[in-house]
Amino acid sequence: MVIPFLICLFFFFCHLFFYKIKFETNDDLTMNLISIGAYKGWKETHLVYINYIHGLLLAVLNKNFPNHNWYVYIHLIIAFISITSICCTIGKRLSLSLSAFFSCLFNYIIATSLYSYLQFTKISAIATVAAALLFYDYIVNNTTILRGGGYSFLL
Repeated sequence: MVIPFLICLFFFFCHLFFYKIKFETNDDLTMNLISIGAYKGWKETHLVYINYIHGLLLAVLNKNFPNHNWYVYIHLIIAFISITSICCTIGKRLSLSLSAFFSCLFNYIIATSLYSYLQFTKISAIATVAAALLFYDYIVNNTTILRGGGYSFLL
């Protein structure tokens, strides 16, 4: 499980340092602007199509640390946790070489799009897949609640 994690970490940092991160559609840019208070003058917690808890977290972070783009950071973190969860969960059923190959292929195909072109819909979809896979792993393989069901609830 260490190899898939390291591969996911490598791809994540490569995207952060070598690729330009941008929004795929303009509605995510609008949600970002709403969350930082560009329209109403205060940090808004009610974002369109986004959970209130997510908006509350963004409002608190934007209020306490206003010089950072927390909308982008949170989406990148959710994408990284989701992709790493998928690679580690599937990778533990494979041999070491197949696990490394799957992690590289999955990161190249899926993570490249998620990290380079941020879109809430794509990130929520991959988080849902990761949560379902972790919950399935929890049910079938009797993994601990922290490793399976707990993470799937957070995602």
